[in-house]
Amino acid sequence: MLLTISAAAVIAFIQWINAQRQLVSTIGALTNSSQELFESNKEFDALLASLNAAKQSKMAAFGVDPNLRTRIEDALKDAVFWVKEQNRLEGHLAGVNSVSFSPDGQLLATRCSDGIIKLWDVTTGDEIRTLNGYTSAVNSVSFSPGGQVLATGSADNIITLWDVTTGNEIKTLNGNSVSFSPDGRVLATGSADGMITLWDITTGNAIQTLHEHRAGGNSVIFSAQGTLASVHADGTIELWDVATGQVMKTLTGHQAQLNSIYFSPDGQVLASGNADSSITLWDVTNGVEIRTLPNEDDGFIDSVSFSPDGKLLAVAGENRLIELWNIASGEKVDLEGHTERIVSVSFSPDGKILASAGWDSTIKLWDAATGEEIETLTGHKFQINSISFSPDGKRLASASNDRTIKLWDIAPRNEVISLDSDRVGDGVSFSPDGKLLASSVAIVYRNQTGMIKLWDVATHQEVATLIGHDHWIRSVSFSPDGQWLASVAWDGKIRLWDVRACVEVTTCEASAILESKSGPYLSSVRFSPDGRLLAASNLDWENPQNNTIQLWDITTGMTNPQPIAVLQGHTNNVNSISFSPDSNRLASASRDQTIKLWDVTPGQAPQASQTLKGHTAPVIGVSFSPDGQRLVSSSVDKTIKLWDVATSKEITTLKGHRDGIRNISLSDDGQLLASQGTEELILWDVEALSDLTLEELMKEGCDWVSGYLKNNPNTMNSDRHLCDGISAFEPDQSSPVASSVPALPPLPCNEPLPLPLPAQQPGYYKDGEYYGSLEKTLLPSGQLTLLFPSGDRYDGEFVNGKRNGCGTYMFASGDRYVGEFLDDLFHGQGEYFGKDGQLYRGEFSEGKYQGMGELTFANGDVYRGEFSEDKCHGQGTLMLADGTSKTGEWQNGNLVGGSPNDSCNR
Repeated sequence: MLLTISAAAVIAFIQWINAQRQLVSTIGALTNSSQELFESNKEFDALLASLNAAKQSKMAAFGVDPNLRTRIEDALKDAVFWVKEQNRLEGHLAGVNSVSFSPDGQLLATRCSDGIIKLWDVTTGDEIRTLNGYTSAVNSVSFSPGGQVLATGSADNIITLWDVTTGNEIKTLNGNSVSFSPDGRVLATGSADGMITLWDITTGNAIQTLHEHRAGGNSVIFSAQGTLASVHADGTIELWDVATGQVMKTLTGHQAQLNSIYFSPDGQVLASGNADSSITLWDVTNGVEIRTLPNEDDGFIDSVSFSPDGKLLAVAGENRLIELWNIASGEKVDLEGHTERIVSVSFSPDGKILASAGWDSTIKLWDAATGEEIETLTGHKFQINSISFSPDGKRLASASNDRTIKLWDIAPRNEVISLDSDRVGDGVSFSPDGKLLASSVAIVYRNQTGMIKLWDVATHQEVATLIGHDHWIRSVSFSPDGQWLASVAWDGKIRLWDVRACVEVTTCEASAILESKSGPYLSSVRFSPDGRLLAASNLDWENPQNNTIQLWDITTGMTNPQPIAVLQGHTNNVNSISFSPDSNRLASASRDQTIKLWDVTPGQAPQASQTLKGHTAPVIGVSFSPDGQRLVSSSVDKTIKLWDVATSKEITTLKGHRDGIRNISLSDDGQLLASQGTEELILWDVEALSDLTLEELMKEGCDWVSGYLKNNPNTMNSDRHLCDGISAFEPDQSSPVASSVPALPPLPCNEPLPLPLPAQQPGYYKDGEYYGSLEKTLLPSGQLTLLFPSGDRYDGEFVNGKRNGCGTYMFASGDRYVGEFLDDLFHGQGEYFGKDGQLYRGEFSEGKYQGMGELTFANGDVYRGEFSEDKCHGQGTLMLADGTSKTGEWQNGNLVGGSPNDSCNR
C-alpha cells in the first residue's frame, strides 16, 4: 500500500511539473502574441494579451524566469502607454452605418443596416438599450439639443421619436429625414412626396406643413440660428422662415441632382453636395452662389464637414482623397493616405484635428491647420462607415462593417510657436537660464558658410548670427554659466563663442578654435556641468581608430583650453556624448550598438568603466537623468532604453516610434523625455513608466479595459474575469481581520485548449479522434476527451475510466470548471465559471466549494474567505463594488451580527 501511494504521488508530482511547464509555455506564447499585435498597431488586443500573460505569470508556482518577466513587463508597458482605443461596442448583427453622440457626450446612438438602433454609455461601454421596430434600414439618427429625445428615420418613410431615458417610443411620424431646431422644441421632417412638416416636440402635434415643393424632397436641416433648408428633387434648395412658414430664398442653378446640404456653424454659408461630385457654396443672407468647388478627380462625395469656425470645408468620398477647402479663398489642399473610399470626415470641436474614416478599415487624424497626418488608428477588421468626435473633443467614435463601434482616446497636441529660419537647422540648445536658444544650420549651399543663430525665447526674435564654420554643423552646447557656446562641424574644428559679445554685435566669429586630433568628422560636443571639461566625439567610417572622444581642460581659460585625453574603445562611429550631473562620468553612444561609461573623476586618468549592451542597431542618443542614477539611450532599432547606472542593467524599453530615433532630450526634472524620429516627436512620462511595477501596470491596464471586459457580449467568459481582483477593491491587509484571510495559492491546473472533434457522437476521444463508446467495460487512462449525451464535455486526465487529475468540464448550459478532479468530482484547487457571470476560485471537496476561496459576483462584489457546502462559512471579507467591505464570521452565507443585506447567498 505504501508503495502504491508513493507511485501515485510521483505520478501526480510529474503531472504537476508538466502543468507548470505548460503554464510557462502559455505565458511565453501570450507575451509573443502581445508583441506581434503591438507591432501590427493593434494596441488594444496587445493590452488584453499582455494582461493575460501577466496574470498567468502570478499563477506559476515558481514564478517565471527574469527574462520572461522583463518581456511581460515590456509588452504591458508598450500596450498601456500606446493604447488609444478605449472600448469596443459590439452587439449589432449587421454593419454599423452611423454613430451620433448625445449633446452632453455621455450617450452614443448607433444605427445598423438591419434596422436596429442601440444606445450606449460612452464611459463604461454598457449597451443601455436596443430600439426595435423597423423592418427596413435606418437612414437617420438625431438627438434633440437637450438630449432627451432621439429621432430616427427609415427607408420606409417612418420617423420614430424615442424617450432616451426610458427607451419608450413617443410618437411615429411620416418622413425619411429629420432635423431638430436649435432650441429642441421643433422637429422638421421631410418626405418623398415633397411635404415638410414641423412638429411640436412637447405635444407631438403638427404645427404646420410647408407645401412649396413640387416634387419629392430628400432632406431637411436646421442651421444653428434656426433657418430651415430643404432639398428639392429638381436641384433647388429652399430656405424657410419657420415662424411664418414662408420661403425666404430659393437657391437655383444646380446642373445635377443634390445629395445633401450642410450649414456652416454661423449659418451664413450653405454647402450643397451635387451628384456630379462638385460642392456649391451659397451665401444664406442674399441667396447668391459664392463659388462651386469642383471635384477634378470625379467620384461620388460621401461626406462633407465644416470646421467649427466655418473657415474650412472638408470633402471626401470615392476618390480616396480628402479635399480641404479654404472657404474665403477657394484654395484647396489634398490630404492623401487612405487606400480605399472615404465615407466620413469630422472636425474636432476645437477645429484643430480632422478625423477621417474609410473602407480601408482605418481612421486617420490630420492637423487641420497644416494638412499633415498626425496619427492612424487601426483596429477595425472591415470598412469604417462613420466617425464622430465627442463634444469635449477627447474621444472619437467609429462605426464599422465589422459590427463594432470603437471609442478612441484623443491626446491633446499643441504647438506654442514656430520660429522661421531661412535654412534648415540640425541642432538646437537652450542656454542654462532658458532665455536664449541656439540653432545650427545643417546644409551648406555653394559658397555659403555654416552658421548658428541665437534666438530670444521670450520675444521669438533672432538676436545674433555666429559665422565661421564652412561645413555641416553637427552639435552646439552652452557652457554651464551660459557665457560660452561650443560648436562642432565636419570641418574638424571645435569653435568657442563668447555669447554676450556676439549678442552685442549681432554677427560674430568664434573667440577660439580647437583642432580635432581624430579626423574632421566631429559629431557631438558637451561641457561638463562643473565647467571643468569640454568633450567632443568623432565618427569615421574608414578609420576606426578615429572613433574617439577628445577631452580638454577648460579651467585654464576658455581661449586656451588644454587637451588632456583621447578616449578610445568604440569600434564604430561615436554619435553622441553626455556628462553625468556630478561631472565624474561621461557616456558615449556608438554605431557599434553599445553605450560606454567613462570615469573622468578629477585627479586620475580618464578610463572606460562600463559597457552597456542591449540595442540591436546603432545607438544614436544618450543622456543622463538629473540625479545621475539612470541613463537613457535611443537607437536605430526604434527603441529607447533606460539603464541603471550603478548596475549597468536595463530597466525598461520604450517602443512606439515607426523608424529610427535620431535625438532624445530629458526635461530638467527628469519627468519627461522627448524623442525625435524621422517624422515624429514623442513625449514620454519616463518616471511614471519606469517606476511602475508589474502589479501597477496590470492595474493601469485593467482600469483601461474594465468596461470592455464587463460589458462586451463577445468577450469570452474566462477573459471577462481577467481583471478580477486587480482593479476591484482590495481589503486593507493591515487589518487584523483582513490579514487573517490568506492569499489563495496558485492553481495547479492550466486550462487546455479543447481539440475540435470529428463528430459529436457521445464517447471518448483521444488526440481529437474517436476512441470508444461509453461502455462501462472501457476504463481508459491518460489525456482524453469525454463527450456526454447531454452535451456536456470533459477534457483532461483519466485514471481507470474516472476523471482524476487536471481537467476542464464544460456544461451544455454554459458553466465551466477548470481544476482538479478526484473520482469524477471537482476536488482540490479549481475555478468555476458560471453562465450568470459569477466566478469561484479556490478549494473544492466532493464537487462543492469547501475551504479557502474567492467568489466574484456578476455585479463586481467579491467575497474572499472560508466556504462550506457551497456557502460563505467561516472567517471572510465581502468587498463591495462601491469600495466598502464587510468582514467577520459568516454562517450559511450570512454575516454573523450583520443586517439581512449582508449576505453572499445570490
